[in-house]
This record gives sequence, structure tokens and C-alpha cells, in this order.
Amino acid sequence: MNKWLTVMLLLFCHISQAQFLDKLTVEMGTELPIQIGIRAHGDINDSFYASAGVGYLPEFYSGMVDTFTLGTTVEASKINSKSIGDSIVIDLRGGWRSKSSTKFYIDGGYTGFIGGKGHADGGMMNDFIDFNKYFLNDDFTVKSNLHSLNVHVGMRYKVSQKMQMAFEAGIIKPLNATVTVEGFADSQFNLDNLARDLGAEWKNAFIMTASAWVVIKL
Repeated sequence: MNKWLTVMLLLFCHISQAQFLDKLTVEMGTELPIQIGIRAHGDINDSFYASAGVGYLPEFYSGMVDTFTLGTTVEASKINSKSIGDSIVIDLRGGWRSKSSTKFYIDGGYTGFIGGKGHADGGMMNDFIDFNKYFLNDDFTVKSNLHSLNVHVGMRYKVSQKMQMAFEAGIIKPLNATVTVEGFADSQFNLDNLARDLGAEWKNAFIMTASAWVVIKL
């Protein structure tokens, strides 16, 4: 397991075992365009909390990632968005919230994309390398594992004694990317170099997100 994920999991497990972690809630919802997920949320005190969640990034979500991505080229973004389809998403956060009845909150932490895979055709590849008709077939498999920081701001609204709704806006900043490209290309072209260049584009990217969660008090 990558050292980034190991460190974050150990840190969160240490926090979650603290005796003062109470008032647990379960949250189910979606964070466009990166996950449909579920997470556990526990209050440390009246203002601070921690949460841990797992999600899934379906292929039809990955097709929207390039629309929400800034800081990278359009050509790279189209390919990289395909490469995180079918990812398992790890979502670990710590945060602060206001004490008002309509609760503003801000949190940050780690987002991991594990096992992503998608397909990009030769035209998309040619656009990225700016070399017409270089590749000899039209279907490449592109895979990405990402380790990222996240920051979110949101509001919670009370629906009933046991239920709230939470709405968020967020930014995901990839820090480390492992990209592989599989397919048949001209023997003069090194697919490993292409994967390296796509990984470098991930590190320049910022993914904007919008979320809605149903919060259930246990």
C-alpha cells in the first residue's frame, strides 16, 4: 500500500479511537464528479470533528471529471478523466463547524483514487502528443492511482431530529499519481514516457467538486 495512504489511515485510526469521539452520524450521498459514497462522521467536541468514508467513481462520472478540472491541458484532462473510472475512493477528513443552527463547516484531508481504469482512443492520444496518426490502433487502456489533498466548505440543514442535509463545494489537489498506458503503438514511441507525462499533468490539476449528503444521526 502506498505510504501516503498508510500514513493517513494510521492517523485517522488513532483519532477515531479517542475516547472523546462521540455523536456519530452516517452520511450517504454524492460528490460530483468523483464519487457516490458513504462515510462515518464523529464529533470530537462541539466544534471539531473527523470523518472517514469510502466511495465509488462510476464510469459515467469519470466522463465529467475533465469539465470540473483546472490547471491542466484540455487534451490531458480528457485522457486522465477516463483513467480514474471505476476507482474506489478513500475520503478522510478533519474539520471545524460553527455552532449556529444552520451550521457552516470547513474541512480538509486526504482523497485517494484506487484501481481506476478507462479507455482512450488514438485520436485523444494524438491530440495530447500533437502528432497526427502516430498510433497504430484506436484503443488504449489508461489506469491511474491518485493520492490527493482535499478542502471543502459546506452547510448543514436540519430536516428532522434524526436527519440533516449537507451541501458542499470542494477542491481536490492531486499530489502523487501513478499512471500506466497499455496498447499497441508505433515501436518508436515509448508508452512509459506517455504515462509519465500524463502523471505530471495530474500533479498540475485541481478538481472542483459539488456534493450533497443525507446525514443520519445514530
